[in-house]
Amino acid sequence: MTIFNWGRVQTMTKLSDLHAQWMCDSEYRAAYNALEDESTRAAIVSGPGPNGRHDRDGDHSEDNLLQQEQGCSPMQASTQYVGLEILASLPETEIWLGDTDGYFVQKALGKLITRLLPGDYVVEFGLGTPVYPIHLDKEKSTTQAELQAGPVCARPVFGLPK
Repeated sequence: MTIFNWGRVQTMTKLSDLHAQWMCDSEYRAAYNALEDESTRAAIVSGPGPNGRHDRDGDHSEDNLLQQEQGCSPMQASTQYVGLEILASLPETEIWLGDTDGYFVQKALGKLITRLLPGDYVVEFGLGTPVYPIHLDKEKSTTQAELQAGPVCARPVFGLPK
């Protein structure tokens, strides 16, 4: 990245590039590998964030460091997401997925493939149609017919906290 500072051009070095260079030093690598947990590693490598604290925002996070080291996304590094696949009866059928607090989560046509936090969700096959509950605690693949053979529930109503 190039920045302009009072008429002078300066090039900034990415933290990930510095860390890669430092890992070539055997003393640094040994000390880094001896650290107990990822958050300590992230704090040591990234230094304080823009607010002067070691935090989880932006590039100053454990997730970013794990992403660089393990080649996975920040979401995969810190959270266990669960796969969900829903196949509609017809390719043009809208699949609406929402959470139990009344928030829209995702919409797809014919086939919904997503990854979500474990929990309770609701599914509609077109707006204004019956609502079906779905509980995710592990990978799940289901069809419209399977959901329609199960129980229906009331559509969750969005409400502001009191």
